[in-house]
Amino acid sequence: MQEWHRLAYCPDTFAYEENWARLVKFLKDRSQVVDYLQKNILPHRHLFMTAWAGKTPHLGNISSSRAESGHSFIKKYILTNRMNMAKVFLTLSGAVDRQLEQIVSRQSHEMTKWLSHVPSALRPLHGKISCYASSLAKEQYQKLKQMDKEGGDQAKPCSGTFTTSMGIPCAHRMKEILEQRGQLEPDDFHLQWHLRYNPEADVSTIPLFPG
Repeated sequence: MQEWHRLAYCPDTFAYEENWARLVKFLKDRSQVVDYLQKNILPHRHLFMTAWAGKTPHLGNISSSRAESGHSFIKKYILTNRMNMAKVFLTLSGAVDRQLEQIVSRQSHEMTKWLSHVPSALRPLHGKISCYASSLAKEQYQKLKQMDKEGGDQAKPCSGTFTTSMGIPCAHRMKEILEQRGQLEPDDFHLQWHLRYNPEADVSTIPLFPG
């Protein structure tokens, strides 16, 4: 239902109130549905609605598929529940080593690979930020240019949802950065997007998010 989808994915609490009023109006002949939503669903809205969940740094991981793939990875190497613990340890140790080799190989590839038709403001990211994060930044840059072209939309306040949840500057944040120094730098991105990021390093004093 479009009205529910609009409510669940609204960017902030102000839009939530507007969309909730619209949904209630749409369901005016179904008061039992409204009562059910108010009693059983909406009390937990902070767990799944964008207006609240979008403020959580999830870096695009919004489902359990990553955890499920991790379980699948383990099951692929532990073929029987009768394997002794020493054998389990050696098997998983070798599997993790191979996984790390793949990650290093992929990172090395991305340090030389780059996107096409990249604006000059994003070129300092080459070889330092993952291609996926760079492509999302490119989309935000194009959105910024469209905002500049249309005019007026920039007066709309920034919810900060994209920057906070993804660790990548949104179009509004990007505008501020470009006005200050003319280009984006790797430090404007969450450490997870850095190709040379080492999660085992001491990053206790390094901010994980720009700004």
